Amino acid sequence: MAGLLDKVRRFFALDDSDSYSITGSSVELPQQKVVKAPPRPGLVNIANVARKPVPMQQIVLLEPSSFGEARDVAEALKQRKPIIVNVRKTDKDLARRIVDFLSGISYAIDGHMTKIADSIYIFVPSTVEVLSQGVQPEYQKDSDPLFASAV
Repeated sequence: MAGLLDKVRRFFALDDSDSYSITGSSVELPQQKVVKAPPRPGLVNIANVARKPVPMQQIVLLEPSSFGEARDVAEALKQRKPIIVNVRKTDKDLARRIVDFLSGISYAIDGHMTKIADSIYIFVPSTVEVLSQGVQPEYQKDSDPLFASAV
C-alpha cells in the first residue's frame, strides 16, 4: 500500500518539503488562511437585503355614464387608489360635474389631478406621483375643451 501512495505522491509532484501528511488512505492538507477583502463603501450585498413583499396597487378605470358611478369611484380615491377617468363618451355637462366632483375629492385628500389626453384624467392621492414626459404636466381648465364654455 505504501508503494501505491508513493506513486501517487510522485505523480502529483508532492515532495517531502511540503507539510502534507499521508496516513492510510486520507490526505491531510495544511490549514490555509482565508483573507476577506475589506468592505467597499456604497456596495450592498443584495443577498443580505431583506425582501419585503410589495402590496398590490390597484388603479381604478372609469368611463362614467351617470353621476352615481363617480360617487362609487370617489370612495376608491378616498382609499388612496389612483383613478383614471375617461369622459369622451359622456355628456359634456355630466362630464364636467364628474371631473369637478373628483377634483374636489382629490383636493380634500391632498391628491393631484393630471390631464392625460382630451377628456381623460388621472386622479392620484398624495402617496402616488405621476411622472410624465411630453404630457401636459398640470391640469389647466383654460386649455380643456370640456371646460371651454364654463365660466
